[in-house]
Amino acid sequence: MVARRTAAHLLIDMLREAGVERVFGVPGGPLLSLLDTMSTRPGIEFVLAKHEEGAVFMAEGHAQATGRLGVALVTAGPGATHALTAAASATSDGVPVLVLAGQVPVAHVGRGALQDSSGGNWALDTVDMFRSATKAAMAVTDVGQLAFMVRRAVQTATTSLPGAVLLNVSGDVLVEP
Repeated sequence: MVARRTAAHLLIDMLREAGVERVFGVPGGPLLSLLDTMSTRPGIEFVLAKHEEGAVFMAEGHAQATGRLGVALVTAGPGATHALTAAASATSDGVPVLVLAGQVPVAHVGRGALQDSSGGNWALDTVDMFRSATKAAMAVTDVGQLAFMVRRAVQTATTSLPGAVLLNVSGDVLVEP
C-alpha cells in the first residue's frame, strides 16, 4: 500500500529543494505530522532543542556556519512567543532563518482553543507579533496556499538583505492531501 502524500510531504520536499539539511526545534501538537513525515523521509535531520528560543538561535548559528537557510520548528502559542527574540536577532544580524510555527486547526482559530495564537477571542496574534521582528510573517490556513507561501518565505528570508521569516501553519493543513 502506498502512503498518501500530504502537505507535510510537500513542505519537507520544498525545504530539501532549498538546501535545508537540518531543522531545529521543540515538538508540539500542531506540527507532529510534519515531524512524523520528516522521520520517514531521508534528507533532513531533526535536532531537538530544549527551548524554542534556543531552537531559533541554533538555526541562526547553523545558517551563519553553512551559508544556507536555517529552519526552526516551534509549536503554537507560547512556543512561538518564545521564538520571537531569536527571530528578531536573525533579522537584525541579516541571517536567513525560517521559523515554522504551528497553529491550532483552522476550525478552532479564534474560538479559544488551547494555544490558539490567531488573535481571535483574546488570544495573542503570532503573525502580528512577528511582523515587527522579521522580514515577513504569514499564516497558512489552506493547503492551496502552502507551496506559494513556502516559496515566498524561503525567497524572502534568503534574498536582498537576509533575515528571519515566520510561517504560521495550522496543523490540520499539514495532513491534507
